[in-house]
Amino acid sequence: MNAQTAARHAAAPQTPPLPQAKPESLGLSSVRLQRMSDAFKRDIDKGTIPGVTVMVARRGQIGWLRWAGKIPLPLSRWRTSRSSAFSR
Repeated sequence: MNAQTAARHAAAPQTPPLPQAKPESLGLSSVRLQRMSDAFKRDIDKGTIPGVTVMVARRGQIGWLRWAGKIPLPLSRWRTSRSSAFSR
């Protein structure tokens, strides 16, 4: 990291993370969210999509955060993770 990059990171405002809650406490259905996650996993297994990161938030709280597959970069072998989509 050079001096310019360090200065940008130091001056950048920090957004506080969203609090997490159980899906049902936000009026979300864990069963339906799991069905959505399973559908994405099937598409990854078929090769339709390389990977996915899904976040469902309501009332300012994260009720569902899941990821699967690989980072969609050419020739990438990196697995997706929470930080692959939401950190930069």
